[in-house]
Amino acid sequence: MKFIFDTINKLNINEPWNLLKLYKRDFKITLLHYPDFETYAYPALHTSITTDLDELTKRKANYQKYENPWNIRINLLNLIVAKSLILFNAPTIVI
Repeated sequence: MKFIFDTINKLNINEPWNLLKLYKRDFKITLLHYPDFETYAYPALHTSITTDLDELTKRKANYQKYENPWNIRINLLNLIVAKSLILFNAPTIVI
């Protein structure tokens, strides 16, 4: 872990992060920032910083403008359930 923290400092990465992704096949890490990680079961990803530990390079991606994919899946599931209830003349259930 010391090597990882030393590399983060060497690359002057000061952005917040709360999850570390380690790659199996590449000598890379990704620092992920989920602002609501402690609050929500499926938090939205805010930013990610992928670091190539061989090349000592970094690439930042910002996901603030994108809707959380879990919200899209939940909305789609609610729509499917609602359409199924209508199709089979079932009583309406509010989820």
